[in-house]
Amino acid sequence: MDARQILVALIDGGPKEVPAKGINETVAITQHAEVMQVRPWRDRDWHDQHGKAGSLVNDIEEAVSWSGPAVIILFTLGLSDSWLQEDDFTAAAMTPDRVKRYPLDPDPEGQRGIFQEYDLTFDNIDCDFVPYLRECLRKASTNAEGIAWLGFEGSFHYDNLLTDEVADSIYGYCIPDGAPVAIWDDEILKSDRWKHEIAEVRAVLERDFPMPQGD
Repeated sequence: MDARQILVALIDGGPKEVPAKGINETVAITQHAEVMQVRPWRDRDWHDQHGKAGSLVNDIEEAVSWSGPAVIILFTLGLSDSWLQEDDFTAAAMTPDRVKRYPLDPDPEGQRGIFQEYDLTFDNIDCDFVPYLRECLRKASTNAEGIAWLGFEGSFHYDNLLTDEVADSIYGYCIPDGAPVAIWDDEILKSDRWKHEIAEVRAVLERDFPMPQGD
């Protein structure tokens, strides 16, 4: 059974909140992708051109709504263990129909920082998501005192945070003191330029949330 089949089995009958204990198995399926501090290489005009405000399109729409309603998965890694409240996700004249929060286990290999997940569900996907998600990313990054990012199902594993292999499954991020970024052009997500930018963010992760040094 592959990861997608396992995921379908897990969410059959609707998403369920999962306690932090024992969530590693689910995390490997519900997965994250990561981002962090120091200004990544990017061209604001390029992002504005390809991250236009508008409805979800092509493969991105399929990726976020394959199970029915659109589910936007927002992850954070930071120093704070505080949570955003449901009302905090009302922004840019939009409000999700449902908000679920998932505390995630620490990295079993010792990656420092607190991991959190928010699932924002929208029954209607005919909306201008990009300005909304930029605002959510900004709030989440600030609240976490770290980074926030958007990732498709299956894009997260502790051993594979922000690597080239998952760069095209990361479609938005915000780092401390940085402008939030959201991309809705599937071809851009697959481009070398986007992969390079995510690699820059990965470098920030490694700098600000390093693995502990061995003895």
